[in-house]
Amino acid sequence: MADAAGLTFPVLSPGTEFAGYRIEEMVGRGGMGVVYRAVDSTLERTVALKVIAPQHIEDPAVVSRFKSEAKLAASIDHPNVVTIYSAGEFEGVLFLAMRFVPGTDLHAVMHEHRSLDLPRINRIVAQVASALDAAHACGLVHRDVKPANILLTGAGENEHAYLTDFGITKRLGASTADLTRSGHWVGTADYVAPEQIRGLGIDARTDVYSLGCVIHELLTGHRPYEKDSVVATLWAHVSDPPPAPCAYRPELLPDFDSLIARATAKAPAERFSSAGALATALAGAISAQERRSEAHSTREEPQTSEAMTVADDRAAPSRPDPGIEPAGTTPPNPVVVPPTRRSAAPPPPGRATGSTVDEPAPATDRSGRRRLRLLAVVIGVLASAGVAVALVVALSGKTTPSPAAHHPVTRPVLADNVRQLNAIVQLFIAGKRLSHVEHAYSAAAQNRRLVLDRLTAFHPPAQLRPATETLRQMTADSLAFNLDMARGKAALARAPDAAHNALRPRFVAEFNPYAQRYLGRTYTINNF
Repeated sequence: MADAAGLTFPVLSPGTEFAGYRIEEMVGRGGMGVVYRAVDSTLERTVALKVIAPQHIEDPAVVSRFKSEAKLAASIDHPNVVTIYSAGEFEGVLFLAMRFVPGTDLHAVMHEHRSLDLPRINRIVAQVASALDAAHACGLVHRDVKPANILLTGAGENEHAYLTDFGITKRLGASTADLTRSGHWVGTADYVAPEQIRGLGIDARTDVYSLGCVIHELLTGHRPYEKDSVVATLWAHVSDPPPAPCAYRPELLPDFDSLIARATAKAPAERFSSAGALATALAGAISAQERRSEAHSTREEPQTSEAMTVADDRAAPSRPDPGIEPAGTTPPNPVVVPPTRRSAAPPPPGRATGSTVDEPAPATDRSGRRRLRLLAVVIGVLASAGVAVALVVALSGKTTPSPAAHHPVTRPVLADNVRQLNAIVQLFIAGKRLSHVEHAYSAAAQNRRLVLDRLTAFHPPAQLRPATETLRQMTADSLAFNLDMARGKAALARAPDAAHNALRPRFVAEFNPYAQRYLGRTYTINNF
């Protein structure tokens, strides 16, 4: 089987046995090969089996890249990174077995829906950013962050995102030429960073740029630079101004334009320092947008039938009725139906129309009694709904502050904050492996700096402040420990290590109630 580029892919029919795996069906293909859903014949476990196109085996650079995929991706232990099970060569064909993720990918979702709602964007980006931070903490950079490499499973609040296809990752700081010797730069034109196109050095901020491009597409349904050719697209990444989401969606706050402009800045130094920092800024912009939308919908809330009666009544041009306050003196939004407007009574005999003689006192008294009776009836009807006090206050012209003015943290907002803090927790846990398993203390120190950056950008509600502050102290102590160990000063490292260990039970106690309620999971001190 050959694709449009003339590459020949191995054809494995359903039921075929290949390298200990039973093929079920082809599920996708890319520039390097084809992916099958298969079953491990020994463990009876469903896997995604990636098989490289045979002609690539003649290219040592591609073979090296494919083999490094298993080693690099397998070194990332993170819930949002697809797990690698095994890799090898069978009958002259290279293969890679990884976790099979049922569901779809973000590219397919975007093709169906164009743009996504803000809460869903927030959830997906937070998970992908957490995966990227874990990869960066291990000294890796993905280099091809795009919707097609983000797998999705589950739905609603339980939707889970996986970052996949680390076949083009490389060690931070390595020469770009190592994997582009054949003349092809690595990446996807719609999401590639300028430094990749120029063949310059790359780091975590390269992935930040690509993630910024993905966020722009999620917000607007449009890729950042939609040009007529690949060359024009690449040139736009290098030279054109940053894309502006508000140009497609004017209702969005300017915060989103600023966020995308920073994420896709041409100079890496001007971008967010980490994917997590970008995700945190996005969460803040989305929260501000939702607050504005909520306030706007409150101001324009549809009127009830009684309120519309009031509005229609006031709009009708007629003479003022005795006992009804003139326009402009009625308190705002009174919850009361005024008396039905009547035609003006003919003047008494002997009085000229428009006479300046005062109305007799009994008429005024009757008008006042009519208002009191009306008020009593309305209060009696509405008292069961708990609005009698508000009615009296409204009629008296006095107002009381609404409890909603204090903007309490609602349950959905708290859930989003818990997920944001959990993404930082996952990044912290990824650093523990570097320190205590691989003894890569310098890399672990870099991880701790990333965690502190994320915590600085995170603004927790009151419920999460104790856990956030405890995690901040733990991270600072762990950073001091790893710096001392990296300098060969093990004796000095004991004190910050002991301080870090002493804080673990406190953090678990502070965070677990929220992790259990909103994430369905429980942490132990051994996780930290």
